[in-house]
Amino acid sequence: MFGALSRIGIILSNIFDREGDVPLKTPHIKFVVSNLILDCLRYWVGTYRVDGFRFNLAAIFGRNQNGSPMSNPPLLESLAHDF
Repeated sequence: MFGALSRIGIILSNIFDREGDVPLKTPHIKFVVSNLILDCLRYWVGTYRVDGFRFNLAAIFGRNQNGSPMSNPPLLESLAHDF
């Protein structure tokens, strides 16, 4: 179990910059990060039967590169339709 979590940590550490922000300026990185989040949530629901999630600072999922709120944030839309 912890081996998979360690691999996820390595992937995330390669995606996040020094300040802890995801450089979401390129569509490819946005796609990779969004899919990683959704895949992890699906895994935890299916394998460990987790029935709720808490996202600290989740407002960042609904903002664009300038920090302005988006009307239909893609990741939140995916979460709403997936779970």
